[in-house]
Amino acid sequence: ETVLTEQQQHQDQLTADSMIWECRSTEIVDLVTMLSRITSNFRTKLLSQLATFQRFLSALCAIGKWLLESSVTECHQAGGDFGSMEGADWKNDAIAQILQCSEAMAGDYWLAGGSDSQEAKAACESLAVSLAPLYGVHCACRVRMASLEEHYLVREHAELDEAREEISATALEEEMAAAASLGRFNILASMKALSEMFHECMPRLKTLFGSAGVGGELNAEMAALLEEARMLIVCACHLLTDECEGETPAIPESVIHACQAGGSPHHEACTASIFGFINVLKSIAENQAL
Repeated sequence: ETVLTEQQQHQDQLTADSMIWECRSTEIVDLVTMLSRITSNFRTKLLSQLATFQRFLSALCAIGKWLLESSVTECHQAGGDFGSMEGADWKNDAIAQILQCSEAMAGDYWLAGGSDSQEAKAACESLAVSLAPLYGVHCACRVRMASLEEHYLVREHAELDEAREEISATALEEEMAAAASLGRFNILASMKALSEMFHECMPRLKTLFGSAGVGGELNAEMAALLEEARMLIVCACHLLTDECEGETPAIPESVIHACQAGGSPHHEACTASIFGFINVLKSIAENQAL
């Protein structure tokens, strides 16, 4: 919390002094790496018994939001050119460590095993209230940055080399899978966040599909919109499904739990939100096929 407060208070000075900025960035990465290791080593059952557990989750969420939102700001300033974003690498490293914290807690058998103890239920509630809100911010920021980059690439007639494109795609898949662990702490709120982004995107997407028969080349604005829609679908895919290569496909346990009468007090709303979201996806496919 202290690091984040100082970061926000001295943003102008940090921007002006690259040496101070480099030291501060190293401190932040080291800090979240330490938190990630604590989460992995001490497990959720022990951490949740600490009086500072809620504060720990809130701090993770706050610094994650700051890292993501400042990355979007830098991407805007760079005009979507990821190559000129000086702070991208260390911020991505820090975000990855925060997502590892989320994955470690989501994968803890004490929670994932569906424990009926009051302590486990209280820990789940804390995660849903204090850490899960980071999911919506993560999706919004990553979708926006991908859209800005696509706009830049088409506008400048630039292309990623094959190796970099493959690395980027693999990194995206890994990050989205990790981010899904955040969203599943509170599936109803996560579905609401994604649905709002989809509904904002849909009218523009329908207009684009409607004008597709007119002809003409794909311009930067069109490419950015299509990338925005693609990324939203990727987010939804990872939130509601798991990779099942070589396995029998199955609905993730956390999704089933959220939709069951005994699993969540909001099970009906959660089920309705998933059905509504699937209908939105079907609508996109139908409009594209026309």
